[in-house]
Amino acid sequence: MEMNNSAYPELANQEINWLPMDTKQLYKHNLKQNAQELALWIDNPFTYKFNSKGFRCEEFNTTDNVVFLGCSYTIGIGLPVQYTWPTLVAQELGLACYNLGLGGGSMDSMYRIGSYWIEKLNPKLVIALEPPSVRYELLPYGNISIHEQQIFENTIFTDLFRNEQNYELNKQKNTTALKTFHNNMYIIDNSSDWFMNNHVDTARDLVHPGIQTNQRLKEKVLAVLNNK
Repeated sequence: MEMNNSAYPELANQEINWLPMDTKQLYKHNLKQNAQELALWIDNPFTYKFNSKGFRCEEFNTTDNVVFLGCSYTIGIGLPVQYTWPTLVAQELGLACYNLGLGGGSMDSMYRIGSYWIEKLNPKLVIALEPPSVRYELLPYGNISIHEQQIFENTIFTDLFRNEQNYELNKQKNTTALKTFHNNMYIIDNSSDWFMNNHVDTARDLVHPGIQTNQRLKEKVLAVLNNK
């Protein structure tokens, strides 16, 4: 049952070199086409290590911890784990980092994972970085977004994507539900305006936030914690 509430159940207890969207094929392509932008990552390999529950963090235990929820920005696609904003925030707080992020995740998947694990892990606080609201988790398909709506063209789900009010309603429902799981729950707005001004570098896939941007994300999150 626990694996049904995992981010990457198929990768439990594994250490791998690549993870979508940070693929070997994309790296080779960028090496030929965008070598200058890729310079930091050339001959600088790293791995993605998953615990026995399928999350990119250490094994769960009774250590005082902070739980993180979110999508690829949270798990740290394209980055060594030590540069990800959850690791940086946890270090500042002096707590173990339990990163429950899922690449391509949605508010729905944050609810699914958080509803199972928050009570069990008993964290000091929970920090969730909002994924894009245009994503839904529909089992057994997983997380899909407006960009993949053709999968459900001419079905009852067509209107789900066409009506933007559904995005906001889904966000509101999941936000309200998540806040019931912990007294110290912080849901961080993932606004496009903030990223326009602060997405200053990229990870190895040349898409996701890089080392400096994750530092800025850390500062953003700590400011929210300090102001509440």
